[in-house]
Amino acid sequence: MKRVSIQLCLFLSMAISACSHHRHETSFTVKESHHSYYLETNFNEDLTHDVERYLNDKIGQSDPSILIDGSGDRRITLSDHSSFHLVTDPGYVELKLDKDQNSKASYQRIRSICQGLKAVVIQPTPIDQ
Repeated sequence: MKRVSIQLCLFLSMAISACSHHRHETSFTVKESHHSYYLETNFNEDLTHDVERYLNDKIGQSDPSILIDGSGDRRITLSDHSSFHLVTDPGYVELKLDKDQNSKASYQRIRSICQGLKAVVIQPTPIDQ
């Protein structure tokens, strides 16, 4: 019984450690083909407000009625007919754009927004850490 308790404590410690480590792990992935553009990023949840503000600023230039706030899984169509799928959660953004259903200008605009997003989520690590 004592052995089971120790194993359970070790397991819970490892699980908690893994969860807290993942919370601060940053990844930024872009996949592109002739037909699609895909972005997925995991970042420190403390940056979620900065990410939302950035997306609202950039997307708002094309369509001020769109507001990214909190978690969501949505299809967004801007006033210029740019259309993409966006999933947001604290510490997470996923964007999918179908190039066949968007103009080249729309694709380039969304791609530029995604490139700028990288600077928001991948922040330099202070030297003293």
